[in-house]
Amino acid sequence: MLTLLVAVLVAARPARAAERSELEKSVAAEALAHFGWENEPEPAGKEIESIEVYTLDVFDERDPVPQFVNVLHVTSRDYVIRRELLFEVGQPWSLQRTEETERNLRATRQISLANVVVARGSTPDKVRLLVIVKDVWSLRLNSNIGFGGDGLEYLLLNPAEENLAGTQSSIGLLYLLDPFRQTFGARYIQPRLGGTRYYVAAQAAIITNRQTGAVEGSSGTFIFEWPQFSLRTPFSYGTRAAWLTETTRRSIGTELRTFDYRPTGGQIESVPWLYYSNRLAAEYFGLFSRGLLRKLDFTFGIEVDQRLYRSADLWAFSTETRAAFENQALPVSDTRLSPFAQVRVYEGRYHRVLDLELLGLQEDFRLGYDVLARGFVAAERLGSSRDLVGALVGVGYTWALGTGLVRFGADSRTVVANQNRNDASASLAGRIVSPLIGPGRIHVDADLAARFENYLNLAPYSLGGNGRLRGYRFNQFQGNNLFAANVEYRSRSVDLLSAQVGMAAFYDVGDTPDEFSALQLHQGLGVGLRILFPQADRAVVRLDYGVPLDTNAENRGGAFYVTFGQAFGLPGLGTPSVTSAISAF
Repeated sequence: MLTLLVAVLVAARPARAAERSELEKSVAAEALAHFGWENEPEPAGKEIESIEVYTLDVFDERDPVPQFVNVLHVTSRDYVIRRELLFEVGQPWSLQRTEETERNLRATRQISLANVVVARGSTPDKVRLLVIVKDVWSLRLNSNIGFGGDGLEYLLLNPAEENLAGTQSSIGLLYLLDPFRQTFGARYIQPRLGGTRYYVAAQAAIITNRQTGAVEGSSGTFIFEWPQFSLRTPFSYGTRAAWLTETTRRSIGTELRTFDYRPTGGQIESVPWLYYSNRLAAEYFGLFSRGLLRKLDFTFGIEVDQRLYRSADLWAFSTETRAAFENQALPVSDTRLSPFAQVRVYEGRYHRVLDLELLGLQEDFRLGYDVLARGFVAAERLGSSRDLVGALVGVGYTWALGTGLVRFGADSRTVVANQNRNDASASLAGRIVSPLIGPGRIHVDADLAARFENYLNLAPYSLGGNGRLRGYRFNQFQGNNLFAANVEYRSRSVDLLSAQVGMAAFYDVGDTPDEFSALQLHQGLGVGLRILFPQADRAVVRLDYGVPLDTNAENRGGAFYVTFGQAFGLPGLGTPSVTSAISAF
C-alpha cells in the first residue's frame, strides 16, 4: 500500500489551479447572467474596462432556509470589497493580481467565498472583471466545543456582530469554560481603521475559579499594525502587547495532575500541580520587503518578555518536597528585553486546490522555499535577567503534487546565556497530501520536537485529546520531547442541504518521552465527519470518534470529539510572536 501511494505521488504532475467547486461554478454562472456577460477564456494582456462587485446573500435559493432571514444580517458594503482589490480600471489584466485579490478576500473574517471572473469586454482587447463574494452570517454565536472521554473539556462562546454597518469590523463578548475556571471578556477588531490599511484589535478578560467564583486573574491583548497585505507591499510595521495573570494548572483530562516526590526517609508526597503566573509581553517591529515572486524581507525591532512565577502555599509539605517542586515543576522567572533582526527569503508562488483542509472551497498554499534567520540579544545592565545571545533558524519547502502537495519544515531556537542558563530546542515537521485517489485524499503528517536545554523549565509537550492522539485523555502524555504521526483519509465533500459534508478515517501514533531512548509509541484508530457551512465560516466542524489501541489505556472505550478545524494543521514556518503564546486573534 505504501509503495502504491509513493508511486502515485511521484507520478502526479503539478496543476496550476484547481477547478472551481460546484457551488463556485453555480454562483459564477448566476453572476454572469445577472450582468448579461460572457466568460472570457483568454484575458491575458487585455485592458480592464470595468469592475463590478456581485455580493451573494448569506441564504439564497440553494439553501433550505427562508430568504427573509437575510434581513437579520449585515452584508459587506460595495466599497469595503473594492478597497481590497489589487487591480484598477485601465490596467492590463494580471493573473497574479487576480489570484492574490482572491486570497486576500478569502482571508477576511467575514467572507467564505471569493472569486474573480473575467468576462468579455466591449472590444476584443478589453475585459470586464466580476468580483463575486459571499458573506458569512454577521450576527452570530461563534463557538468551539471540546467534548472528549472525560466529558466537556472546554467551551468557547463568542456572541458577536462580525460586520458592523457592513464594514467588516467586529465587536463581541467572550466566554471560555474549562475544567477549572471560567473566562469572561470582550473584544473589538477594526481591520481597516478609518478606511486605511491600519489594523487595530483589542481584547480583555477576567478569569474566575469555576468552583468558588473567585477572580483568579486577567488577560488582554492590543494590536496596532500596518500589515503586509500583498506581495507588493514594500513595508510593514506595528506593535503588539499582551498580558496574562492566572493560576496555572497542569492537568490530565479534567483531573489536576500532581507532582509526586519522596523526601529522604519519608512517604511520597503529592503536590497539586499549580502555581501563579504573571506574563507580560510586547513587541515593536518594522519590515522592509523586496521582490515579487522571489521575496526578501528584512525585519527589525525589539521584544519585551517578562515571566514571573511563584508557587502556591506549600506549608503542608516537607521542606525537601517544597524545594523539589520549585526546582522541577515551577517555571523560572525571567525578564528579557531584546532588540532583534531577521532576514527571510521565500517564494510568492501559490498552489490552488479543493478539498484539502476545507471542503468544497478553494484554498491557496504557498509553494517553494521559505528560509529565515533571526538573531536577538539581551543584557542584565539593560534590565534583562540574563546576558544572552539567541538565534532562530528555520527552513521549509513546499511542492505541488497534482491536486495534492508535500511540505516539510525544520527550525531551531538557541539561547546561549551567562552562567550556563541556556535554552535550546528544535523541531521537524512534514505533510504529504496525495492527489485525489478515488473519492478522497490520503494525508500523512509527522511532527518531531526536542528540548535540549530548558533553563526556563517550560511546560512539557503533550499528546492526547482531540488533536494528535485521539481517543486518549486530554494531555495524557507529557514530556520534554515529542513524536507524533497521523495518517488520515479524507473524502471529497458532497452537497447536503447547502452544507459541504465529508468523511474521514484515521490512525494516530505518538509519545512524549523525556528521553527518546524511552520512546513508547501509543496508537489509536478512529472515524470522523467533517462539515462546512459556507454561510457561517470557512472552518470545518469536526466530529471524531477515536479508540486507543494500548491494552492498558485508561480510556479503552475511546472518546468522541466535537470541535472546529482539522485535528492537525499543515506545518508552517515563521517567527512566533512573543505575544502569541498568551493571546489569540
